[in-house]
Amino acid sequence: MDVCVRHGRGATGNTVKVLECGVCEDVFSLQGDKVPRLLLCGHTVCHDCLTRLPLHGRAIRCPFDRQVTELGDSGVWGLKKNFALLELLERLQNGASNQLGVAEESLKGMGESVIRCDEDESHTASMYCTVCATHLCANCSQLTHSTRTLAKHRRVPLADKPHEKTLCPQHQVHAIEFVCQEEICQPGPLMCCVCKEYGKHQGHKDDCRVVLAKQEINRLLETLQKQQQQFTELADHIQLDAGIPVTFTKDNRVHIGPKMEIRVVTLGLDSAGKTTILFKLKQDEFMQPIPTIGFNVETVEYKNLKFTIWDVGGKHKLRPLWKHYYLNTQAVVFVIDSCHRDRLMEAHSELAKLLTEKELRDALLLIFANKQDVPGAESVEEMTELLSLHKLCCGRSWHIQGCDARSGTGLYEGLDWLSRQLVAAGVLDVA
Repeated sequence: MDVCVRHGRGATGNTVKVLECGVCEDVFSLQGDKVPRLLLCGHTVCHDCLTRLPLHGRAIRCPFDRQVTELGDSGVWGLKKNFALLELLERLQNGASNQLGVAEESLKGMGESVIRCDEDESHTASMYCTVCATHLCANCSQLTHSTRTLAKHRRVPLADKPHEKTLCPQHQVHAIEFVCQEEICQPGPLMCCVCKEYGKHQGHKDDCRVVLAKQEINRLLETLQKQQQQFTELADHIQLDAGIPVTFTKDNRVHIGPKMEIRVVTLGLDSAGKTTILFKLKQDEFMQPIPTIGFNVETVEYKNLKFTIWDVGGKHKLRPLWKHYYLNTQAVVFVIDSCHRDRLMEAHSELAKLLTEKELRDALLLIFANKQDVPGAESVEEMTELLSLHKLCCGRSWHIQGCDARSGTGLYEGLDWLSRQLVAAGVLDVA
């Protein structure tokens, strides 16, 4: 069992134990996304982290020792909870609840309507920690939640204190989390984790989404109603200005303003001229070639577009890192050295790998055939044949553009092609 146990000091001087998930370092809870679940290897991970682990068929790998744990039809929900750890958490919570009950009973006897701070009864509570389930004043909140872990706890004003979850009638310390799907259990289908694993509902089919989704749906409906009311009130007072450009994208996004932001990744072999092209577009000046270790990023504005260009190093040992820059990329600029015929096959191999990436399947591809000014450089037509681009890029929007990074010849023609393709793909400037 991989559980982090940290010790801290409360305001009263008592030692407080905090049980954390070894992956996200968040505190475990008795239910919800932070409930501890057991893997086959014996390690314990919170439910939220388990849902983020990549699937390998119908199994996941432990983040600590990489051992495989098979999943059933219920996925991560089918993994057993760590009931030993839950019992320990329950004892810690019961200790805090007992103190809370004593404080509230004493207040009721005194006829007071205020809630006292759980750390110091002479203080009046002004907030509630949703993780520790304690009432705190501002000073005690800073003192008791000053550590790196406890500082992550969500604290809300007392007016926003969440309602307590419905407890199981058979096991009153556990909240109801599941709904039994068996016909014989329809008169009383609600059950907690103990009912599901060891009680009368053991082995029955269940659905946890019904209970979990209820509060979330109610919250979303309330938010939707508030937003609809706000927009209805604003619609009568706001007049649209025809001078403000409005841009609609293919993925149903709306951009208001003069520039449409586009994320571009510049890749290619080392010494192909990627950095030289980037700074020529940005500063309109030639930069002496220096091998890029890591990446450069610059913003280039052209017409109604704002390109955020990531220039990633092309050395062999850096190429496995390219995949970390693919997310949300709308265009790929691949730079090839036209005068090095002996490296064209290497460039072809890297380009072929690039085009198989799922995250780039919808990205535009612009190929810059650089160094066209050098005598003996391959022409655009020759490079198209040598690299078999018509076959390699079949089914994708692509273009090869001859250029000279020193003088800037051909660079803006490439940006023009990107701009036209973005319009054709559904980016319409209506203002």
